[in-house]
Amino acid sequence: MNYYIQEANSLEADFKDRGIIIILGWYFGLGALIQSTVNSIWLAKKLGKTPYIWWGHSCLYTDKALGGNTYSRLFQAPEDHVLPTLAGRTSIYPKVWEPIASGKTIDVEILDAQASALASCQNLHLTSYEHDDIVASDLCIIYQYLSSDLARSIASAQGIIISEDQYIKECNDIFAYYFQPQPKIKASADAIWKEIFGNQKSVIGMHCRGTDKVIEKAIPSPRDYLRTIQKLIKINKSDYFFIATDSQVYLERLKHELCKLGTVGVQDIVRSQGRSALHFKPNGAFENGVAMVIDIELLCRCKVVFAFPGSQIFWWLSRKRDGEKLDFNLISVQPSIIEWVHPAFAVLRIQGWLGLINFLRIQKSRMLSFFKAKFF
Repeated sequence: MNYYIQEANSLEADFKDRGIIIILGWYFGLGALIQSTVNSIWLAKKLGKTPYIWWGHSCLYTDKALGGNTYSRLFQAPEDHVLPTLAGRTSIYPKVWEPIASGKTIDVEILDAQASALASCQNLHLTSYEHDDIVASDLCIIYQYLSSDLARSIASAQGIIISEDQYIKECNDIFAYYFQPQPKIKASADAIWKEIFGNQKSVIGMHCRGTDKVIEKAIPSPRDYLRTIQKLIKINKSDYFFIATDSQVYLERLKHELCKLGTVGVQDIVRSQGRSALHFKPNGAFENGVAMVIDIELLCRCKVVFAFPGSQIFWWLSRKRDGEKLDFNLISVQPSIIEWVHPAFAVLRIQGWLGLINFLRIQKSRMLSFFKAKFF
């Protein structure tokens, strides 16, 4: 643990005590939430501010009956993850929070409770154009997704310029420091692995996403995973497989074929029967979050892991592998040409020709990457 503390502390700017950045949970999947949180922590440290994570009422994975901070229920919060006093903070960003955040009894739960109402009528995104306000604020609140590009742009405006490789390295260290699963979750992963695989180390793992992104972009089908895996096992024989997926349909297709090749292990959890992700349902979202963290722990014990680089899970696996110096090979699985056709028609049907043109514009870089990987 000392290694992670040393690495995380090395990210801090020379100046300190320049305010607080509160990172709230919001209405997105766990992978995207973790990615945004890591970007936010990186920005806070570069600006000399104290980051504090609060995934409360606005977080999809919060058990509404229990409340509290879902982040610290899923992960081990570092000892220095302590919320400073919020009362009396007068310089707030974004400014729409000022009427709420300027009261004498202000606390993080009050901010969190108002987030969804504010978001419905205000733009709560941080912007690179207002970087001076972000730096000068005594209290900065991040409620929407903060991309790595925006985080680096805000830092760059303050003369903090680093390479992409260095940024990734620093994010690896942040991830390793802030996102160690709770001991009970790790123990559950240990028990599942021992029950299914025993001491077996040559396990092929795969994360196959089947819900809630099929209209936004092409994702690999089970057929794409099977084709890629079969190429590998022709060279490196293995007859042990672990499947992590949120789709019951995808799971059944993969198990049907992989059971012919050997032992197939899966976590015994509820999965989506359609294309709507379980974390959008009112009940069981926290348990779904726990299951995701366990799946990641299990995937990281495999010798080889196949995943789609367009998903946040691929990013999660990359940060965990490199941040914790784990020894597994992460291999990308790209969608076949037919998988590009389906979302294109779906967008055309729902959004019309203008939607299709916008879809193709957004997917241009992904398509180029696919064709380069496929034919060159």
